[in-house]
Amino acid sequence: MSIIFQIIICLIQLYNHIIIFLFSIIEQVLVLISDINFLVFLYSDDFIQVLKNLIVLSLPWIIFLLVIRLFVSLISGARKRKSGVIIVATILQMFMPDPYVERTIKVVQVQTKKQSSTEKKANDEDLES
Repeated sequence: MSIIFQIIICLIQLYNHIIIFLFSIIEQVLVLISDINFLVFLYSDDFIQVLKNLIVLSLPWIIFLLVIRLFVSLISGARKRKSGVIIVATILQMFMPDPYVERTIKVVQVQTKKQSSTEKKANDEDLES
């Protein structure tokens, strides 16, 4: 149950961030529209500062949407069995963290122990014969 509550809390926080972002954009637009010298304002340092603030506010969302678009294109390419997409996905998989690292290490250790014990048995049998 706690995972469901954590997901709900994350969604609520995401919703709050989206609302705050939209209100800040609306506020910036209203400030621009309410300015009497709008054309003069377009070439002023204040307008450049407003644009910088707008870009800084929207940059995380733009990056998020671009990453989503990248993965959607990777999925559609993988369904069509394109080799370039499979290579990119394999490279991404190499750099992604493995959540089961400890279990994987234990499995590899057990396999090497089994291989070494079978090799020792085979060597002992060769020496005896």
